[in-house]
Amino acid sequence: MRGLGDLPVIGLAKEREEIFRPGQSAPLVIDHSSGAIRLLQRIRDEAHRFANGYHQILMKQRVSESVLDDCPGVSENRKKLLLRHFGSIEKLRHATAEEICAIDGIGPKLAETLVDFFAKLKKRGPQIEDEAAGNETGLDDSEPGKITYRLKPGL
Repeated sequence: MRGLGDLPVIGLAKEREEIFRPGQSAPLVIDHSSGAIRLLQRIRDEAHRFANGYHQILMKQRVSESVLDDCPGVSENRKKLLLRHFGSIEKLRHATAEEICAIDGIGPKLAETLVDFFAKLKKRGPQIEDEAAGNETGLDDSEPGKITYRLKPGL
């Protein structure tokens, strides 16, 4: 079996440092003191480091995004203020306009905007937006706690 064009594919097991090849059940065992096994270990470790770093970048991007980004009138500072006060989007979603406007920096108009925004989200159900194509598809899902999901190009 070949991967990426004509490049051969192998797997290197961590515990015994055995080399596994597609289509062969018996592993290839190389002397642990050889330079070849150390090279393969370094390649494997670098691939893991790269993959873990990329995963962390994706997680940071996901954490910084919020359904509040789509609500008119909610700046980054107000988003942080609301999340700090309520602790989660779910708790904010169930808050009344009076509870929301009790926060310093949030007026009654914005509080009503937030309540209306969450009510519309609940009626509509979650949305998947393909921002590259400008398409939006509503999903028929009345399960509570669902939010807007975005499929971003390049991720």
